[in-house]
Amino acid sequence: MLTDKDAQHIASELRSRRSAAGKRKLKASKPLKVLPRTSNADTTNEDTDVKRAALNQTLQVLELLPANSAYARHRRVIIQKALDLLDAERSATQDSELEELLKRLDIN
Repeated sequence: MLTDKDAQHIASELRSRRSAAGKRKLKASKPLKVLPRTSNADTTNEDTDVKRAALNQTLQVLELLPANSAYARHRRVIIQKALDLLDAERSATQDSELEELLKRLDIN
């Protein structure tokens, strides 16, 4: 999970990126620290927990973005739908269909 210290660091990093003097400064910035994202469609409980944690952490980072940001609103909706898919009860055939769809999906 995202600690308060990590949240403050991410918030300051986002503020500094927003007030960057130019493209050169943006290219030099380092990526934000986040949990690893997995695109593997294996749905063991451990994998599901890791995916759920990564999605929840992504939601926390998106909450730090401006409230009127269309990008942030759209990403929140997509992440929430992904969480709903992880939590839904499915039959074996539905589960295999979802695995095939997720193999083709790239959320990065």
